[in-house]
Amino acid sequence: MNYEIAKKIQGKLSNKTRNLLICDESHYLKNYKSERTKAVLKISKKCIKVICMTGTPIMNRPVELLTQLEILGNNAMEGFNKSRRTFLNRYCLDDDGHYAGARNLEELQEILRSNVMVMRHKKDVLKDLPPKMRKIITLEKNEAVLKEQKEL
Repeated sequence: MNYEIAKKIQGKLSNKTRNLLICDESHYLKNYKSERTKAVLKISKKCIKVICMTGTPIMNRPVELLTQLEILGNNAMEGFNKSRRTFLNRYCLDDDGHYAGARNLEELQEILRSNVMVMRHKKDVLKDLPPKMRKIITLEKNEAVLKEQKEL
């Protein structure tokens, strides 16, 4: 589902533990004040595993990465002492005391690559990708899943 739908039904999605949450284009969740980010963060707290995927994790400044790390959970925040404040002060503080800066970027990149980020360039993996394949897969009805979806 898209983020707008998640926002509308977050209460029903966050009332039960889920096995997996995949956030595609997770850079849309960069603003911690936005309703969709708040909704996905709430849903993610009830998920066993979370995957955030994006080709552009940071558009401008490191602060834009913070909510994605929080959605990923404590393991992602481990390199930052599991603290929003630690992250902000170490990587985002500018000379005026606002969180609009970018500091210690080599260190940040090292922590991200060792803890949470997998970065691949298309030119490096293109040879490993199979040709596009389209296939229709018919699924059997699962009455319990259908009932749950109707309730949402």
